[in-house]
Amino acid sequence: MASWLSRLARHPTGLVGLIGTLLVVSVGVAAPVLAPNKPFALVAPPLAAPSRAFWMGSDALGHDLLSQVIHGARSSLFMAAVVSALVLIIGIVVGLVAGSGRAWLDDLLMRVTEVVQIIPRFFLALLVSAMFGAGTTRLALLLGFTSWPTLARIVRAETQTLTERDFVTAARALGSSRRRVLTREILPNVVPTAFAYLGLVVAQALLVEAGIGFLGLGDPNTVSWGQLAGEAQRFLRVAWWLPVFPGACIAFTVLSLNLLGDALADVIIRR
Repeated sequence: MASWLSRLARHPTGLVGLIGTLLVVSVGVAAPVLAPNKPFALVAPPLAAPSRAFWMGSDALGHDLLSQVIHGARSSLFMAAVVSALVLIIGIVVGLVAGSGRAWLDDLLMRVTEVVQIIPRFFLALLVSAMFGAGTTRLALLLGFTSWPTLARIVRAETQTLTERDFVTAARALGSSRRRVLTREILPNVVPTAFAYLGLVVAQALLVEAGIGFLGLGDPNTVSWGQLAGEAQRFLRVAWWLPVFPGACIAFTVLSLNLLGDALADVIIRR
């Protein structure tokens, strides 16, 4: 791990992505401390332009946009945590079993993977939000349970490659069980590859969540950047700051995750 971090530190774009990702995570964790006001508190004149008192201005109801943007990072952080956990668990388990199991089991799991992979996640998220109501947790679970197929394929390919390596053959020759070989020899070698791809998956999930919020189907009890950008549509001519700041946060976060994912791929996968 230390060697990967040292190589990542020498990767210019990867370092930028890492710093950007850590910045978003830090803001999300410390949002109650960093935000000058509560996100739904009416503390400013409606549609006030950015000023010393309100750095990002206010919306049509008088909410401090800076406080809302800061709290919006918590929604993104929660989404990223849930999606990451589900994608890692499902993708690694399916990939390991498919890559090291019998041919019929491999075929079965790959067909299931293909079915899940062709599901249009954005439209499915729209349908679920329209039918069952808005909910950040529901959306995070939906994206997590539908975002793992590509990771499973990557882990499967890596597992099939590692199965033929000398250290795995030696472990089998020493009498190690199939479960022990998977957990002790193969799993530690596929986890870094999975983490390298994870940033791209989370970035895509955040874009879907932002799109749902932009269309007004997000959870009204929480603040998200997509929701803020969607509410700004009616005031584009008179309040430029309403779409600019949430949109910049979305772009910054997605860009940081993509840069970090690409750099990890160079450092870990292409080592």
